[in-house]
Amino acid sequence: MLKTYDLIKKLAPKLGEDEAKDLISFVEESKGEAATKADLQIFATKTDLEKQIQALRTELKIEMQTIKSDLLKWQFGFWITIIIAILIKGFLK
Repeated sequence: MLKTYDLIKKLAPKLGEDEAKDLISFVEESKGEAATKADLQIFATKTDLEKQIQALRTELKIEMQTIKSDLLKWQFGFWITIIIAILIKGFLK
């Protein structure tokens, strides 16, 4: 395995010495920040939950549209009945 100093020497001609040092220090600092298997499982779980939530939202929208159309049908029937009753009452006077 390359030592830090050797790696800086190899990267310096292409990146510049300061940039090579910054790159090496960044890699060394972020060694402990790699995702673990448990982290990936949690992420997969979040993704699954998001998919389920989206499916439920779609199902809810469809159900609401059905209820809305049923409500409109009942309202139409109610108002037609009221109008007919008013007309009949008016003609029977």
